[in-house]
Amino acid sequence: MSLLDPKVCSAILCNYSKLKEDAAGRFNNDLYYLMEAFDEISEIALKDFPMYERIVTYKIDGLQNINIAENLQMEFGIKHTPEYISCLWRNKIPKLIASAAED
Repeated sequence: MSLLDPKVCSAILCNYSKLKEDAAGRFNNDLYYLMEAFDEISEIALKDFPMYERIVTYKIDGLQNINIAENLQMEFGIKHTPEYISCLWRNKIPKLIASAAED
């Protein structure tokens, strides 16, 4: 498993809450260190993309794409379809994270 792979990053994002919960406080577990590294790299990757950061936060919090679209329009004044948000979540954001891991 490598954070250089966008598919791995996507899988981590989609299961983030459960993985984070499973890793919490388990310092002798590889998952703990994977999640620590993922958090650090994600922060670096998304720091210049506040809208993407919000999408990640909303998705991890369990919001549906339609609700995320409404929130983004209120916060950023940008209108996106739920399908576009899904594409960002499954493709663009994981690629940004993987690229940051490579750097």
